[in-house]
This record gives sequence, C-alpha cells and structure tokens, in this order.
Amino acid sequence: MTTSASTADGDRRCDIRVFRGADVSTDHYPLVGKIRLKLKRSVKIKNSACPYAVATLKSPQTSHRYKLELLNRFAVLLENMSIEEKLKLFSTSVKASAETVIGRTKKVQTKTLDIRQKLEPYR
Repeated sequence: MTTSASTADGDRRCDIRVFRGADVSTDHYPLVGKIRLKLKRSVKIKNSACPYAVATLKSPQTSHRYKLELLNRFAVLLENMSIEEKLKLFSTSVKASAETVIGRTKKVQTKTLDIRQKLEPYR
C-alpha cells in the first residue's frame, strides 16, 4: 500500500506494508513503513553589522584616543559588583568605545560597479 500525503511541510511519499502475523492467535500484525521527505533549505540570517575599522588604530592619534576612552570607561569597573555585571559592563564599554572612536568599515561593491561601468557602452 503506497500513500501520499500533502501537508504544510511539503509532499511526503509513504510506503507502508502490513505483514501476516504469527499463528499463535494474536491480533498483532507487523507493520513496516518508509517515508521520503523533501527537505527545505533553512534561511540564513545575515549579520548586517560591519566589522570595526581596526586599521585606523595604526595611527597614533586614534590609538591614543581609544586607550583614553577605554580607561575612562573601565574606571567604573573598580566598584564592588558581581562578576556577571562586570563582564556585561566590560563588553558594552569595549563595544561602545570602539563604535565612537574607531567606527565601522564600509562595504564597497567594487566588482559589480566595475562590471556595470564596462557594460554601459553596450546598452
């Protein structure tokens, strides 16, 4: 017996077979089934945040400003707090100071722009 079921998950093909039971006056019948499923692709969530522009730390002025910003924010960590609170405050202070002083890199689509410019005379 072959059945097909259509569900919200997609189409499934089922092959179910019932075999004859044992001759010991029982009402149990062995059942064997195969199910073929169609798998869907999972949607990947892209991380839209660009990485920090770490290359700007090579200049002495920027690295000095970043160090001062971190020192000012770490002064709060000297207070009596639990370790979880200190860890949370540490991570937020590093991220906030990097955001204000260093900034983020900008994505540049160089290949697509070059191809579009090269194809422009042919249009």
